[in-house]
Amino acid sequence: MGWSRPSLFLCYLGVHASRVDEDRVKTAEDALVVALLEKESVAASDPSGCHWPSELRTQYTDEYVVGQGATACVYLGKFKGQTVAIKVAKPNEKNNLAMWQKECNDMQQLRLDACAKGGKAQQLAENFLPTCLKVDKAGSSVFYAMQAAGTTGISDFARTVKHDVTAQKHVFAQVVAAVYALHGIGYTHNDLHGHNIVLSGTDVALIDFGEIKGHHRGLGYKHDANSVWRWAATLADCPEDAQFPRLMKSWFSKASKDKLTRRSQNLLSCLKQRWKADDEFIKGFATILEEAIKITPDQHVKLLWESKFVQENVGPLSAVFPWSGNGQCTASGLAKKTLKPKQRKNSSGRPTVGDKVMNKQSRKCCKITEDDASTMPYRCQYDDGSKTLFLRKELVTWASEC
Repeated sequence: MGWSRPSLFLCYLGVHASRVDEDRVKTAEDALVVALLEKESVAASDPSGCHWPSELRTQYTDEYVVGQGATACVYLGKFKGQTVAIKVAKPNEKNNLAMWQKECNDMQQLRLDACAKGGKAQQLAENFLPTCLKVDKAGSSVFYAMQAAGTTGISDFARTVKHDVTAQKHVFAQVVAAVYALHGIGYTHNDLHGHNIVLSGTDVALIDFGEIKGHHRGLGYKHDANSVWRWAATLADCPEDAQFPRLMKSWFSKASKDKLTRRSQNLLSCLKQRWKADDEFIKGFATILEEAIKITPDQHVKLLWESKFVQENVGPLSAVFPWSGNGQCTASGLAKKTLKPKQRKNSSGRPTVGDKVMNKQSRKCCKITEDDASTMPYRCQYDDGSKTLFLRKELVTWASEC
């Protein structure tokens, strides 16, 4: 598909999601990636079948499995004190070296383009766009190392800040900045669903550049401006009639365009009311929405990026993902910032009271509050305070994202 989907990057990040139907699962490989990434899916807690090559022990330390698929295992580990993700092909798998090298080269080229433009373009890339570090062989195995980003998908995060307007505005401003990090150097992402915008705390990053293109006329979520609309409405908890529609029979019919126009107007009213957005921001966003409804190639995200509203809420930029490009990319001057990934948790043995686990029935993480050792021993509490009924032990499992 041009730019191959960088499966390692996705699988490592453990991006959390809550609805499979938000994705467009097009191939068996995509289905595997989604299964590894979603919050509601059970992460591979059993490392059987995964083999850490002895040749990697001198390069990476503190490694542990965070997921696996049919052809590869994904680890978190340390490299020179930094947390990285390492995807290792399983034994007897075909040689993925050439394919993975192309993926890595494509992602690094994006960062080189940001470096070539310099200034704010490079700073935005260092803050919001992680990249591939290395593809190589370790004995008979191929491995693929990536920079570490957040582990919470924006769709999950939004549910935790429904009453925190400051956090809503801060994260949305970062989403705008992250999208402009691509648009400003001539690329569009085209797949900004709730699993590809990820957070560590309130720090935003974009992942999965498998559908990246130049500016073009994309439909639905293949048009980044529509995703900006979607996440503004979701973060601000706007009413349904202000949300970007997930399904539409025709993006070109007059009826559809009229429906989108009404919803876009409702979105602007919502943001003005809930975020106290100023006229400059509203006017710029109105232009973006109007052009998105027309499906024009220029998505005008720069209007939002340069607005006072976004500049006041985005916060200071940091070199979260510094990368020298093997000497081709000099430092932008930003102060470095290290993300703190979730700590490795217990993932073996029988769970009991106090453990954070996955409820396979609801596909959500919860904390065990009761365990009476019966045939239905467990009762769990979700992060929102709600509790489950008693669960059979087969419905409770360790998961790396919980």
